[in-house]
Amino acid sequence: MEERVKALLPLATKIAREFDNIPGLPHAEIELTAQEALAHAARLFDPAKGDFAAYAARAMRNALPSNSPGVSTPSMKKVSCIKT
Repeated sequence: MEERVKALLPLATKIAREFDNIPGLPHAEIELTAQEALAHAARLFDPAKGDFAAYAARAMRNALPSNSPGVSTPSMKKVSCIKT
């Protein structure tokens, strides 16, 4: 399991960069959330169900908040709302 996580840490960094535009959320927190999701995915993964990289990428993207106004996660204290 640990090898799978280490091998995909660059993917976690890449996915975290995709979410850098979230107002009020520092990149370090975004990257940490992606890494935590990667570790969690490694614990839950069933090799009989397919490719781990694809499974982990989806898990990381699902763990990160979208850029929608008012979206929050347990690790976030407040997300600024964008008025349109």
